[in-house]
Amino acid sequence: MRAIGLVEFGPPEVLHPVDLPDPPTRPATVRVRVRAAAVNPADTYLRSGAQAAALASWPPPWVPGMEVVGVIDTVGAGTREAWSVGQPVVAVVSPLQQHVGGYSELVVLPETQVAPAPARLDPAEAATLPMAGLAALLTVDQLALGRGSTIVVTGAAGVLGGYVTQLARERGWQVIADAAPRDAAAVRRLGADEVVARGSGRDVARRIRQRHPGGADGIADVADLGPGLLPALRDGGRFADLHGRTPSAALGRDAARVDLVAPIVSDYIGRADKLRSVSAYASSGVLVPRIAETVPAVRAAQAHRRLERGGLRGRIVLTVG
Repeated sequence: MRAIGLVEFGPPEVLHPVDLPDPPTRPATVRVRVRAAAVNPADTYLRSGAQAAALASWPPPWVPGMEVVGVIDTVGAGTREAWSVGQPVVAVVSPLQQHVGGYSELVVLPETQVAPAPARLDPAEAATLPMAGLAALLTVDQLALGRGSTIVVTGAAGVLGGYVTQLARERGWQVIADAAPRDAAAVRRLGADEVVARGSGRDVARRIRQRHPGGADGIADVADLGPGLLPALRDGGRFADLHGRTPSAALGRDAARVDLVAPIVSDYIGRADKLRSVSAYASSGVLVPRIAETVPAVRAAQAHRRLERGGLRGRIVLTVG
């Protein structure tokens, strides 16, 4: 099979086509023929060498890619679900565990990392769902706010922040989003009830308190504005640190009055029920994917360069096969 991989870590230009053996299925796995693979920020970490230690036991070439859409090619022995050859699916790939990532024609995955593809979406749209969708679902699950609660979502204009906004609305929460002026209308279309101007954490917190003197019930800090946001929370409010950079010690005097949760998406990788929920939310229109660009897989280096420049408001998707 063909794939896009690398034999040394470095800039985007290290990505190039490689030939690999077709991977065989194992018990409780399925083989997926990939149609589209999203370019996730984590893919750039693998390529650059930031995860080199985790790959030390695998010989090159290394193949990035964590989010794919395709069709079932082969069903391994002992699967629990009634998979059928040709069935469209979405899947999460773990290149650090499975060696070959999603920038390849074929991937073999535990069936728990695969779910039926959402109806209504084409492969490129569906490819944006698995990782960001799971991270967004985990975030709202951990915040566990009641219906009618108020949540602040930073980075709502991005892919993950947009999915958090959409799921928050589905749960009946009132969403306050921070956004640049050029993104305000788009963020409202995603479901934000209010938009405050972007700024530092303290600036955003001050603007929210001016509008909501009692404070918000929860914060999903997708944009990593950090502890400066905490004054926006009411006593007993919940702060979701999606980047793992706000230890309890950093909360200072706020530690006694707020609850800190730290969503780690790996907790939901392998949870088939959660991936199926993400797919169902997309089928029903709760989650609406946004694509920045669709390019052939052979242009993966270009896609990585564009992602690393920043400012995207959707995923770049590689077409495979």
